Amino acid sequence: MTTTNTYPDKDTRLEQKYRKLGTREPICAGCGYRKSPYAFEHAHIVPKKYGDETVLLCRNCHREQSDGEKDHSYEPTTANPKMETIGRYLVAVADFLKMIANTLADYGAWLVDQAKHVLPHEPEAVT
Repeated sequence: MTTTNTYPDKDTRLEQKYRKLGTREPICAGCGYRKSPYAFEHAHIVPKKYGDETVLLCRNCHREQSDGEKDHSYEPTTANPKMETIGRYLVAVADFLKMIANTLADYGAWLVDQAKHVLPHEPEAVT
């Protein structure tokens, strides 16, 4: 018994993934990963019920971000649910920005370390 491959060919699958991601050069906003487009997902910056804004994250960063959301209750519990909802939205955005800030700090430290191992930059004379 032979089975028929029902998946599109490799090039078609890749093009479909690029269209879904919205870019041909995906980069994880959390860690900077950029190798395989199949490792990316659209992640909601805040829980979906509060906004549709998404960013590309690799699956690892997306899982970490999603797990962190579980530490916050998103059901209003106060007498002012609108204000509470806005506050919870801001907390979620801040959590996301912390992840990006940590990545930027790591890249900065890496660049400083790399600068110790390369020749000094000598700009060309302008004529």
